[in-house]
Amino acid sequence: MVDMTRNKEEQESFITNINKDNDSLVVSYASGNETTERFSLHNMNYYRGKMEEQANMYVGKYLDKLSIKSFSIYVARVSGIILGLFSLFLSYNIDIHIIMKILLTILVALLEFGYYIYSDIKLDILYTKALEGMATEYYLNNIDDFKYKNPHTYEFGYIVPIEEISKMGLTEDWLKAASEKIKELISSGIEKEDISLSLSKK
Repeated sequence: MVDMTRNKEEQESFITNINKDNDSLVVSYASGNETTERFSLHNMNYYRGKMEEQANMYVGKYLDKLSIKSFSIYVARVSGIILGLFSLFLSYNIDIHIIMKILLTILVALLEFGYYIYSDIKLDILYTKALEGMATEYYLNNIDDFKYKNPHTYEFGYIVPIEEISKMGLTEDWLKAASEKIKELISSGIEKEDISLSLSKK
């Protein structure tokens, strides 16, 4: 799960991943710490429940924060272009040597190009995080499609576990398609505990 926390204190308890490693369960936190304990379905479900709780708590504010960051990058990009054009306008309307004007033009163009590439990289990173955030939000809003209580063990079972969103890079569109497929299989008489999906975007 993408780190949705706001500070280091929250990172200490924010679970980003859970992995079964032979007979052990490895829990990773946003702080970089990991804990290891004996694997059991009950323990696995406990941490999945914690991931669901924390996602419900953070995802709305997290997506809002990404929107504000993206908007500020776009504003800075447009402002930079406007200021660059304005500085070129001034330089060509002030009586300075032609070589200085050429050098200033090249410098402004290089700065604009550099910032454009830098902002593009930042926007790509934010876009990737936003995709996971939106997928997580959709998952939580439709969790009954992906989670069920096993009638035999009374433990929760998962057709799509929450940790797989980050691990497999599952998108909101993938989850929507999976949800429709699950409903289709249930309507044909298949029990939820017998449904298995290939957790891949491809």
